Amino acid sequence: MRCRISNYATIDPTTRSLDFVLLTSANFSKAAWGAVEKGGTQLKIRSYELGVLFLPNQSTKALRLLPDDREMNVVRFPLPFQWPPTPYDPRTDEPWTWDLARADVDVYGLTYSVD
Repeated sequence: MRCRISNYATIDPTTRSLDFVLLTSANFSKAAWGAVEKGGTQLKIRSYELGVLFLPNQSTKALRLLPDDREMNVVRFPLPFQWPPTPYDPRTDEPWTWDLARADVDVYGLTYSVD
């Protein structure tokens, strides 16, 4: 299994700052975003995806186009994960599943139960 993360961003040409950044597993398809059906009464989503939408504001003025030695325009944006990611090892790593109780305690002191 491979994990795929797409990154989308737009830059305001006037201020040369980021309008938004979207980090997501979704693509721009009906399966990922859904389609209105049954006369507009139902939204059908075929696959569930996860993403984070970052909307810069006045407190994030540092996210501007910067000159770089290698490229003319670069926007540096901190990612919320280690890059490159640690490869999944099926011999030592165990995937999380919703139907298996966990005895490990999380940061809130709670365990995961199936009940």
